Amino acid sequence: MPEFVITSSQLFRVTSAVSSLVLVALSIATFYKTGHAFKSIAVHFPADTYPWYGPQLSWPPKSYRVPLDYDWRTENYLFVAAGTSIVAGILGLVHIGLSAKNDPTKQTSLGSKVVFFTTAFFTLSASIATLVSTIAVNVIHASVERSTCHLTLGGYPGGRFKCTRELAVCHIVPFLLWRDQDEAWKDCQDTRMSREMLYPLLAFSWVLVGVYGLRIWMDRKGESYLSAEERVERLRQEE
Repeated sequence: MPEFVITSSQLFRVTSAVSSLVLVALSIATFYKTGHAFKSIAVHFPADTYPWYGPQLSWPPKSYRVPLDYDWRTENYLFVAAGTSIVAGILGLVHIGLSAKNDPTKQTSLGSKVVFFTTAFFTLSASIATLVSTIAVNVIHASVERSTCHLTLGGYPGGRFKCTRELAVCHIVPFLLWRDQDEAWKDCQDTRMSREMLYPLLAFSWVLVGVYGLRIWMDRKGESYLSAEERVERLRQEE
């Protein structure tokens, strides 16, 4: 029975292909979830002034109204992370496709090297952008929840809510509107999922950075990621 051996070259390609595909899929899902929630909230729960019912849902409602406004920064960071990640994933797939067509026993062409280093550089940039976005989104979430989007602000006339969309539909809207509670719950799930998708985006983008970095390190050290047979064939062709 022939022995099945996975070479370093094959391992690099498989890891890069899987990570790139996952990045593209996660980015598309992030765009969809964020955009869908954004549109739904604009239709059902737009920035406006609403009667305050309070946590007890008392009747008749309070005699005052409270303004609800939205903080836009979270969506901006989500779109930046998803946008850079999807480009990094597509470039990774392009590089894999080009390298699969090349004969591994021959020297890498200048064009292939340019594509590889362009892909590696953009993936590193996307990873940094996703890291910054992940930190920023969570800092904004915690800061807004403590300062301008907690229930006590509705407990007196003159209170004003300024919330991220997730905090608004998950915690505030149920006490402003008795209608469209199902929509609020769905939007809550979508906005929460969009924020949590940053973590796998971050993980897989840094996996790609690690793979590309290892490839560059091996090239500079003179280490080959080819199999023994591929190295012999390359040396034979160079003679």
